[in-house]
Amino acid sequence: SYSKQYGFDWRLTAAQGWQESRFKDDAVSPVGAAGVMQIMPFNWKWLKLNDPYDAKQSIKAGIYYDFVLHNQFKARGDADPDALKKMLAGYNAGPGRVYDAEHVVLVGAGLVPAQDWATIKVGETPPGWDQVAEAMPSLSGKMGEDFHVEMWGQPKPRYGYFEGSAETVPYVTLIWQRYNYYKSIYL
Repeated sequence: SYSKQYGFDWRLTAAQGWQESRFKDDAVSPVGAAGVMQIMPFNWKWLKLNDPYDAKQSIKAGIYYDFVLHNQFKARGDADPDALKKMLAGYNAGPGRVYDAEHVVLVGAGLVPAQDWATIKVGETPPGWDQVAEAMPSLSGKMGEDFHVEMWGQPKPRYGYFEGSAETVPYVTLIWQRYNYYKSIYL
């Protein structure tokens, strides 16, 4: 299976496919994501997805995108399950949103100065998923320009405002719950 080829538990991929489209190969989101794995049009080319409505192509592309994201988080020091949960959040919202939320956590903990756009360095322990999930709402424009100027040195987060934390955090939670359920019934 593609999941095994890329080192993933097929039950996690199945849980993600269910959350994305309920396994409907003709699914299209309001923002244009398409297919079983709901791949955005701007990702089709680099993922070599010729037909997003072909379930096999969509699943293969989605798993490969997960692989790329997972490797990014693992290379920065995340261990599983945090790396897998951040991978899912990055899949849903873009990895930049995860990086921005990590920055908020690091500044709040006094580990990096505000406006220091440093990233996690090899050997450092990045914030865990629960901390990142808690920080995601602070990426909203509703936090006010003063907060963002203090945090970033500009009126918005590095990767732009993010109003989708109310979708992304439950997205990760629901996939993880379904994954655990699948593990309990498919041994």
